[in-house]
Amino acid sequence: MFGLFASPERKMREHAGNWLEVADKVYHYRRDVLTPAETAGLQSAAGALRGLVKERAGVEKLKPAIEHLEEMLRRHGGAIYPK
Repeated sequence: MFGLFASPERKMREHAGNWLEVADKVYHYRRDVLTPAETAGLQSAAGALRGLVKERAGVEKLKPAIEHLEEMLRRHGGAIYPK
């Protein structure tokens, strides 16, 4: 359907999908310089968000998970994220 008429849940799921793409990109580009603990933290945050998207969770559950993933990306993204 048109973006103008999409529900807030659908928009948030699309937004979460974009964040997951960025998280995968950061992981693949920086996995050789991240410590195992940092890699595990990034993967767990992305996995939690991916699970919420699969179960079609509402905005109230997706928003904190996206914020947590964004915090992890800011901390470990290097030159890839926050560009």
